[in-house]
Amino acid sequence: MRRAIAFLILFSFTLGATAIPLSSPPLSTNIRDDNGAFNNVQWIEEFFRLGIYVSDYGFQIGNDTTTFALFDANGTNAASVSSVTGSGNTVTVTGTYNGTISFTRTYTIPSGYSNVITVTTQVSNTGASTVDLHIFDTFDPDQGSGFSTTNDVISNPGGVAGSRGGIATNGRTVLWATQDTAVLGFGGGSSPFGLGINVGAELNTFLTSPYDPNNAVQDIGFAIAFTAANLLPDTSQTFSYDMIFGNSETDVLGTYETLRAGGGGSVPEPATLVLMSLGLLGLAGRRRGQFPE
Repeated sequence: MRRAIAFLILFSFTLGATAIPLSSPPLSTNIRDDNGAFNNVQWIEEFFRLGIYVSDYGFQIGNDTTTFALFDANGTNAASVSSVTGSGNTVTVTGTYNGTISFTRTYTIPSGYSNVITVTTQVSNTGASTVDLHIFDTFDPDQGSGFSTTNDVISNPGGVAGSRGGIATNGRTVLWATQDTAVLGFGGGSSPFGLGINVGAELNTFLTSPYDPNNAVQDIGFAIAFTAANLLPDTSQTFSYDMIFGNSETDVLGTYETLRAGGGGSVPEPATLVLMSLGLLGLAGRRRGQFPE
């Protein structure tokens, strides 16, 4: 059975790279025009591009770490991307991974919304062999005046699961939701990738032992991963998730319900919901070094 998975988060940032904008005020994002990664995301305030910024995506075939490829917020693997184009409310990224996997990644602000970004990745096997392909996104949320957040993965009755914690004083919150089966977790404990997944060994550990911080207050990132299992030659598979922004958990869940009822975004089926809420909790003094863009 397919699952709808979601994350709840908060943040704040500035723009530096050459990028293609998407905007529906007060929501705006810029997609790098070299490797197709998020350059920044702003809903009223910046959500990711602070300190050591992580808003990356990548691929790996099975558990073979030699095939690991990261497309990060600083522009790595740009040679693998053939085009990044914007049209209307969508930016489309096309490229080739490992010589035999073509991919198309789209970022869309759904019509009528000013607080939702839908991210869709389609992968196609142009080679001669069947593969198990992992597609992952990894982020380090930093908002307000500090970096540490309260993180948790919880389960509730009625098919609702979530991760939540203290919300920043301004209430900024983001929900990430997907209808596709996914692995999700944080960069600590059983999956110590820290602020973001950077190498294949970290991805392998995350896939087998995703970490649930259980309300621990930490400066850590998180990741979501999909697997195109048994991707046959000349076939494709598609995965997507939504980022939904609001001033509270109530706001983003309300938008989620509206999307689901209207068949928009990537969340038409109500199966499992995962929330992640990140807050300052008075830890503004514990700051990471800032890096110029």
